Amino acid sequence: RFIRPSVTTGWAAFSLVNRTTTFLLQKIEEATGISTLGEIAEFFTIMERMLEDFSTRFARVSELLASPETAFVLVTSPEEAVLAEAEELHAGLERLSVNLKAVVVNRVHEEWSSKGPHQISRHTLIQRLRKTIHLPSNNAAHLPWLADNFLAYQTLARGEWRRLEHFCHGLPANVLPPQYVPALPTLPVDLGGLVTFQSYLFGTGQETGSG
Repeated sequence: RFIRPSVTTGWAAFSLVNRTTTFLLQKIEEATGISTLGEIAEFFTIMERMLEDFSTRFARVSELLASPETAFVLVTSPEEAVLAEAEELHAGLERLSVNLKAVVVNRVHEEWSSKGPHQISRHTLIQRLRKTIHLPSNNAAHLPWLADNFLAYQTLARGEWRRLEHFCHGLPANVLPPQYVPALPTLPVDLGGLVTFQSYLFGTGQETGSG
């Protein structure tokens, strides 16, 4: 400490002893509005105690985070940007020796698979829809829209699962198998929605996977 508690008043004494200290104290007075040396001494004493307390708390928190009894659950989604952030977070946890226990992937689209060929042309799909869905003649124009929407969904789901496969390949062996929560039609804002959400998190819901 460069200020003694016994010094309470006067800039002159410090000017005679150390001009640098005087300059520093003047700047502190300008920034904080503290005008007496006794108040400045008290200010630094309080700050020192606070920093010591912060250091102790930080050490305790760091010890708790790195403890084998502590595990983290990483929640992400299949979007490319979000998965990239999840990979960075995972790398940061590894650098800090923090234990990642499980991964939850939210808003996943599941690719629909059939007994037919994996890839189907737009024309073939429209013909199948025409045989399956009986629409009035004035609504027949909806069939191409349905086909395009289905093919776009398939492309979206296929891309998601490719990214998820790459992401999961980089996870440590001790991480539990990822839990996939599908893109639900509505948000789980009530008890029924939470029950549905819980069924996927704990493995009792319909299994979600790539086609």
